[in-house]
Amino acid sequence: MVKIDRHLRPEELFPLETVGVYVRGEKMTSDTGESIRYWAHHQLARNYYQEQNILSHEQFDAIDWRSVHNTLHNLPRLFQLWASKHVLGIAGTMKYLPHQDGRSPLCPSCQACAETCKHIARCPEVGREAAFQESANTVEKWMETVDTHSDVKVLLLKYLRG
Repeated sequence: MVKIDRHLRPEELFPLETVGVYVRGEKMTSDTGESIRYWAHHQLARNYYQEQNILSHEQFDAIDWRSVHNTLHNLPRLFQLWASKHVLGIAGTMKYLPHQDGRSPLCPSCQACAETCKHIARCPEVGREAAFQESANTVEKWMETVDTHSDVKVLLLKYLRG
């Protein structure tokens, strides 16, 4: 929603600037497209999360979505693609490959069930478990090298290893 405030304080405008357009407190300048798209998608997501009983408006508003947006948009493009496929559950796992060439949809490590994104992270096979723990340990070491706050580190590692 664009709010036009005809009572802006003079110090908020540049000299000779008679109109200022703000979206959610952010002043629009010459290149407004990215910011307007961000806030439009923000509003759509806010409503969707409420309608789907995922997050209330209060919970949604408590999240620093600008930081989430900046983090995701600054990641390498292939990582963005990989993460998107995993979140949507459509990554190239054995579950989907039989449609292409008829091979078994079972996990090649444990042969116990269909290999999905969720299964890859939780496969009980010893080798996969060891690889997962090694990855979690690498994340832990990295958080120590960048001096991550101890509470954040504990919570992230509990979630990761959960």
